[in-house]
Amino acid sequence: AEDLAQDCLLRGFRRLSALQDANKFGSWLLTIGYHAALDWKKSRARSEVALEDLGAGMQQSDERGVRVDDRLMQQEQQAELRQAIDQLPDPQREALLIYYYDDVTYDQLGEMLGISSAAVNARLTKARAALRRSLGAKWCSNEVH
Repeated sequence: AEDLAQDCLLRGFRRLSALQDANKFGSWLLTIGYHAALDWKKSRARSEVALEDLGAGMQQSDERGVRVDDRLMQQEQQAELRQAIDQLPDPQREALLIYYYDDVTYDQLGEMLGISSAAVNARLTKARAALRRSLGAKWCSNEVH
């Protein structure tokens, strides 16, 4: 809970320039907190594996019909992606995370970061290219779907 609260405040601080009416600060920060909690909940649901799913039952399927080994491979890929994103320069990483997690337009993201939408496009293009370079060889093989 403390980490989530800290993440919420950090997100709010980074987007403070997007707040247009200071009287709505509370509801604005609450919305950011709501989205942070949803992101946390989604990431927890994807990263948890029941103990009984490990070991001998690797070829079994879960309740949705997804094979356990496929789910574990997906979790490995997500961890690799998070690590690759962590290696990006701060401006590229920040733009990429806000764009995809908060589902904003280039104009909205530019307003949040205090840059033009063309600069947002440049940061995202560079970030995606860097991710393709670092993950491309692993993820483009036939073994990874």
